[in-house]
Amino acid sequence: AYPTVNEPVLQYAPAATPALDITGPAGYVQGGSVASYRITGVVPGDKLCVAAFGRHKFAVGRADGTARVSLTVPSSTGARTVLVSDRGGNSSGVRTSRR
Repeated sequence: AYPTVNEPVLQYAPAATPALDITGPAGYVQGGSVASYRITGVVPGDKLCVAAFGRHKFAVGRADGTARVSLTVPSSTGARTVLVSDRGGNSSGVRTSRR
């Protein structure tokens, strides 16, 4: 039999896949510094892949639907995209600029 809406465990399940979004520092970031990024629209417990600056890092969605990741900014000048993806195929990106 399929669980009904009144099943206690279903109260913790998300109603639908939220819209994944990533935000980071505004303006320019100093090379070699650590930049923090906030990810929203995450399914709680879901594993995320963050790709940036030639590296990959993982984060896990918290109960409030967010995740955080910190990355060391390369010392070379330019704007780079930080991309986050979930296992459902959703993704979002943000640009980080380095002078």
